[in-house]
Amino acid sequence: MKEIGHCPRCTGMDIIVMKTIGARREVCKNCGFTDIYSGLTSNTSVMMLVLGLLLLGLFSVFIVLNRTTAFQRLGSRTGHGRT
Repeated sequence: MKEIGHCPRCTGMDIIVMKTIGARREVCKNCGFTDIYSGLTSNTSVMMLVLGLLLLGLFSVFIVLNRTTAFQRLGSRTGHGRT
């Protein structure tokens, strides 16, 4: 609809563009006709997913390393640690 400039059903000029993950919707304000264009309009969502997984991985490594050093310190206090 945005390409031709009007709604194909009512020839209304008020068109709202809604970008969602994986699709772009164009909705006519007059009659409610909706055009859906599939496919990613940008790589932002993919980049956010990769960044989130990377941060989750780094956080997991941080937690594991802190737990092992805490157990080592605990073992040295009780006399059960390695010497």
